Amino acid sequence: MTSNRCNLLAFAAVAAGLVLGQGAATPAAAQMVNGPKFEWRMSAYGSPRPTTTVANRFVEILSERTGGNLKVDIAYGEVLSPAREIMDGLKIGAFEMGFATSSYYPGKLPAHTVFDLPFLPFADMTVETKVMLGFFRLPEAEAEMARWNARNITPLTLAPFQMIGKGTPPKVVNDFRNKRIRAGGGMAEALRRIGVAVVQMPSPELYGAIERGVVDGIVTSHDVTHAFKLYEVANWYTTNLDMGVQQAAIAIALDKWNAMPPQYKTLIDEAGLKAADAQVERLKTANLAALEEFRKRGMTAVTFDLADRETFVKANAGPVWDAWVEEMDKKGIPGRKLLDFVLTEAKKASM
Repeated sequence: MTSNRCNLLAFAAVAAGLVLGQGAATPAAAQMVNGPKFEWRMSAYGSPRPTTTVANRFVEILSERTGGNLKVDIAYGEVLSPAREIMDGLKIGAFEMGFATSSYYPGKLPAHTVFDLPFLPFADMTVETKVMLGFFRLPEAEAEMARWNARNITPLTLAPFQMIGKGTPPKVVNDFRNKRIRAGGGMAEALRRIGVAVVQMPSPELYGAIERGVVDGIVTSHDVTHAFKLYEVANWYTTNLDMGVQQAAIAIALDKWNAMPPQYKTLIDEAGLKAADAQVERLKTANLAALEEFRKRGMTAVTFDLADRETFVKANAGPVWDAWVEEMDKKGIPGRKLLDFVLTEAKKASM
């Protein structure tokens, strides 16, 4: 096990209140967990892809460790619920688990949109995962999820967001001015500040939007571009825009969680940690594969001058962060506390 992986498990064990020893796959950790039989459903959008590795590995571990007694079927393609209604489904008990993506319904999970802010200092995906795991156990985060009968288990870690588009490739950041670009959360606010017309939509709608010219560009990670085959309808991509990420997680219905026997609760959190580790490793490979596909298709790689990008970041990160804090304060949410937590923990995790 690499040092990064050991660190991830060690940090997350503390955040989840678990005792995982050294985080290694010891014989004790692989022992069977006895308990009652459950068959649950997880509402997911899109199709299986690198960014759903965490979900696939999570359900595998649960089944393996319980001899099939704790079974979760992942329903991809919005079969159980539209992407923007998963929290509603958890609240009414339509299914037991689902992908909770705060930017798809910011009014429902406002505190969690702190991770949608642009240019947060995540040195890599391991750092991002550590910070999110700790955030999920904050009282404010748990209370917000509880209002939707939900509890976050583990993040759907994402690679840094770049941009892909159709048409004349940009040469400088200001070339995005007056363009129609799909972006979410604070990343959308940073782009609005330079004159971008922002469009918001979930991932399954992206292909048709860029194909039909509804948008000129899409802010997302390269592996998502690859998974949804956006390279078929785009002709350029950025290499160093690094706008940020979006918060997404596997959530469980809180009433189901509360009814779980203790050994299953421990197993679910342990499985979430191991699955998060697998997600990071898979995304590293997936993003390399995406870049190779882009090159093969002759797409134009756009690398911004570092000074140009730094000017963009300095002019927009702080103001967007401050505006978010002010908005949270109006909602009675301690925005400064939450943002400071993210910034402080990111710095610690990067050491």
